[in-house]
Amino acid sequence: MIQIPANIVLLTIPLAAWSLFWTALGLWFSAKNGDKAWFVFFMLVHLVGIPELAYLHMRRCWPFKPQQGT
Repeated sequence: MIQIPANIVLLTIPLAAWSLFWTALGLWFSAKNGDKAWFVFFMLVHLVGIPELAYLHMRRCWPFKPQQGT
């Protein structure tokens, strides 16, 4: 049986959660905004959430939406 070092597991789990969160958010907003090319890109290319962060920042989606004055 193959044994996986604990430090690999401790790195992989948070990295997978980070990637899943930003990918889901990128997919949600790209579908909501009708950006089919971005949606397909996010579905096919997995780069730990970096393209999704760039897309959300570029489109000013949450959490990059400017604060409204209260």
